[in-house]
Amino acid sequence: MPGRASYTAAKAGIHGLTATLAKELGPEGIYVNVVMPGFTLTEKAMEKFPKEMLERERIKVPTRKHSVPDDIANLVVFLGSRANGNINGEVIRVSGGE
Repeated sequence: MPGRASYTAAKAGIHGLTATLAKELGPEGIYVNVVMPGFTLTEKAMEKFPKEMLERERIKVPTRKHSVPDDIANLVVFLGSRANGNINGEVIRVSGGE
């Protein structure tokens, strides 16, 4: 996308930093991952975007639903819990398959 070089470079930097930290901190039992939310249906988004546009975009998502804040929060809680047995150095999208 034109004009987004700085955004793209920053994201690539975060992914590289995550991979490095995962290798450096993994032996200490510290896991480092990236959570990449796609479009998330927040209260602000519902105020900002027309319902017709939200519906048009929703049907493009393979799961046919927008992510909600709890989808992202639940993943973060899982990754930081003892239930995360060995997920480290990963980039995990929460996007319904987009």
